[in-house]
Amino acid sequence: MDLDPERNYIMGYHPHGVISIGALGCVAGDFSGWRILFPKIKSYLITLPINFKIPLLRELLIFSGIVNSNKKSISYLVSNKKKGNATIIVVGGAEESLEAHEDNFNLVLKNRKGFVKLAIQNGASLVPIYGFGENSLYK
Repeated sequence: MDLDPERNYIMGYHPHGVISIGALGCVAGDFSGWRILFPKIKSYLITLPINFKIPLLRELLIFSGIVNSNKKSISYLVSNKKKGNATIIVVGGAEESLEAHEDNFNLVLKNRKGFVKLAIQNGASLVPIYGFGENSLYK
């Protein structure tokens, strides 16, 4: 699927898994060839603010293009006049990570729809991403 570089996107990644290793590897680590598949789309993986309070981890996250999950940061990315931003949110959060068992694909969305509201308010497109095998990484 081609993504229009004249739009901004919010992409919902599922399942969360134990530590979202699929999202980290495929988007932040570019092990999936994101930059080749979507050369004009800049990806930003979203993580919890607490991760930015740990020295050295903070620098690694920033270097990898990982962004704080607060509303202000996400709003900036999706409303940015410079288009071609893909904000990737692992939508299930910690609650879904507790259900990360092999062959369990429950999507936790109750009380987690703020990203949809931000997309609508800013004219960003919503794109689903499914990480095959995410819940099978750990037994």
